[in-house]
Amino acid sequence: MPSSFPPGQIIEQALKDVIRYYNLVHDSFEMERLIRKKLNPLGLNPEMLKRYPHQLSGGEMQRMALARIKLVNQ
Repeated sequence: MPSSFPPGQIIEQALKDVIRYYNLVHDSFEMERLIRKKLNPLGLNPEMLKRYPHQLSGGEMQRMALARIKLVNQ
């Protein structure tokens, strides 16, 4: 599962790249708000956003992948 996120990039940046790619929001503050809104129901701590994929467990990575999907399917 870690290979589904760029290994040299923190999780937060990978999620922000998805937001930019799909033009979901343009403001940096709104990006962070949207990401945290998607993490909360999945039981993910926002501090995990500063980690690299290899620093998360398999279950955490699966939930991050779900958060990324939820960003696109609002």
